Amino acid sequence: MFTIYLIQNTDDGKVYVGQTSRDPGVRWKEHINHAHQGRGTYLYSAMRKHGSNMFDLRYLAQTDSKTQADDMERLWIVALDACNKTVGYNLTYSGNVTLPTPETRAKLSKSLKGKRPWNLGVAASPLTRQRMSDSSQHKSTPHSEEQKAAWSAMRKGKPRSDESVLRQKATWIVKRMEAA
Repeated sequence: MFTIYLIQNTDDGKVYVGQTSRDPGVRWKEHINHAHQGRGTYLYSAMRKHGSNMFDLRYLAQTDSKTQADDMERLWIVALDACNKTVGYNLTYSGNVTLPTPETRAKLSKSLKGKRPWNLGVAASPLTRQRMSDSSQHKSTPHSEEQKAAWSAMRKGKPRSDESVLRQKATWIVKRMEAA
């Protein structure tokens, strides 16, 4: 059983969305211990600053599927805008898929501007060059119309699971937020 939970700062209303496959009370105690140990996430820094007694734990959803739990967690993070530092403490749009926030991406981009690439001027070995050539040629090989028709026929008439639809919607929402 997987539980999606919400930790909310009662002082300023900021939120953190997480998931656990264990008892949520045990996970809550781990969060408190991590804060006392000095771990450096936004949530733990806030717990040290405000005190862990200023935070409430609530359950948002439960499911038996890990994939569905990941999707639900991602949807709740997006819905509550928990990656926005003014609203929440989440560092990524999902605990298992490390997607940097747009702010983090901008910082990384800025820090790398004007720096010389590590491999600039380094000649690739003949074996590496051959592998790169083979790889790029394989990607550009078009599929035959017969193969495309066979794949299409396999998918036609098969209903998509709710889990599949939910996962696709969550991915679409995250990509839209990253593009903004």
